[in-house]
Amino acid sequence: MQIRSLGPRSRRRVAATIREIGRELDAVCRRYRLSSRESDVVQLLLRGYSNGDIAATLGITTATVKRHLINVFNKTGVDSRTQLVCRLA
Repeated sequence: MQIRSLGPRSRRRVAATIREIGRELDAVCRRYRLSSRESDVVQLLLRGYSNGDIAATLGITTATVKRHLINVFNKTGVDSRTQLVCRLA
């Protein structure tokens, strides 16, 4: 697979998209009344982190990550990580 560099125009578009996602995610977290830790977990989940990676990044156990995800699922009305990503997209 060949990897090519983004041009200046594409880099600006990607940077703008990342900023927009950040603002939208903040609004989503407020809408569903997620705690700051639940919000942290969701942000890492959206970046593709596994439960173990989330736990290591946040300095918590995987059981705590699972508990936060269960709380997020309940607050957002979803049953899985995939549904959560679709709900937040």
